[in-house]
Amino acid sequence: MSHNLLMNKPFTLLVLLALPTICHADYELRLNDGVTLIWPDYSIEGNQYCTRREYGSFCVQKRDVVSLKKVQGGPGNASPLNRAPSHARAAAAAPRMVDGIPVSGTDAAGADLFDEVMVRAMKRINCTAAAVAVADRGVMVHSRGYGWLDKEKKVPLPADAMIGIASCEKPVTAAAIKHLARNGGLDLDAGLFALLKVRPQGPVRDERIHSISIRHVLEHKAGWGPDPASGAADALRKAGGSDPLPLEAILSRVMTHPLKNAPGTVSEYCNFGYDTLRHVLERFSGKRPDDYFRNVLFQPELVLGFYGSGAPLPKDAPPLVWNAATGGPISASAPALLKFMRRYWLTGEPRDSGNPLWVMYGSLDGSTAIMIWRSDGIDLVALFNGRGSVSHDEISRDLQAVIDRIKDARGGSLL
Repeated sequence: MSHNLLMNKPFTLLVLLALPTICHADYELRLNDGVTLIWPDYSIEGNQYCTRREYGSFCVQKRDVVSLKKVQGGPGNASPLNRAPSHARAAAAAPRMVDGIPVSGTDAAGADLFDEVMVRAMKRINCTAAAVAVADRGVMVHSRGYGWLDKEKKVPLPADAMIGIASCEKPVTAAAIKHLARNGGLDLDAGLFALLKVRPQGPVRDERIHSISIRHVLEHKAGWGPDPASGAADALRKAGGSDPLPLEAILSRVMTHPLKNAPGTVSEYCNFGYDTLRHVLERFSGKRPDDYFRNVLFQPELVLGFYGSGAPLPKDAPPLVWNAATGGPISASAPALLKFMRRYWLTGEPRDSGNPLWVMYGSLDGSTAIMIWRSDGIDLVALFNGRGSVSHDEISRDLQAVIDRIKDARGGSLL
């Protein structure tokens, strides 16, 4: 199959109630990411093929199936729509197990080396789910899921499952804000408070507050320090406010505090700034941030592997890991983040022909997230649904050592 199809159509797995079986035999389903499933039976349920499992039914979308044919009890006559890439070998329907942890996804050359690193990191983090994906010059060549989708550890995690990404949402938010601005929906140099029509709840003690622009917030140069929200939120609660506090109410209190630095002069990392930018994105695009990521940011392509905490899970979305809410406001699949990296740099600017090294880490109780744009054109994503003693740098080092080993063995390329 073509590499573009491999990138653009990750398969979606759904867990449903048990379904009646229609066809009995052994059936081979070849998926458009190179995975081959062998099922003892299947049923057709709307736009899905399903087979029975002990926990219910295991289903794939029809659009993600390249071919379906009988492999036992009669010759199959279905012809593939496209051939799977030679480096992606067949994967069994029953999950592989590595040191007691189920593994799903493409079984490409060197996959066992990634498995060793990922399973070791999972055990040190003490998490239940993880995913890794690797692309070479925009073509996804590895995609693996580890562990379980559910808390009860009954449903193996698909390789395209969504996991909380903590601060790794920041490049995606930055790209969305800049995309909206390029399309005339936002002025990056507009004053933040004037744009949102936020008024101060008390006297303004530093008139420079009015000069904070959207661009300043994007660049972590608002001048309000690393955490302007905590003090403002405490003041609102003392005044009778209750959680969750509206973001614009917090901003109205932030306006009454003196700035630490002049806007635009000093870069100081600030999570609240990106909470504010997601609010701006929703306010001026009319779409929730995750909806904008899925349906607008990659046009004409749709990238379904993004989810915003608290929102209804779209019917066509990949599965969501059980504790995604503890991993930050945005969850994503590893393949979806690879697609982002193919289109955009860490700064949110459209990707060009340059060769910078960019690294983004995210860390919360429910997330250890890694995104690496390597200078050789290889992109790496690793996601875990927990946080523990192993450092991002250590996981990154070990995964990149695997990449280098496979690259050397294949003559300088992963393709």
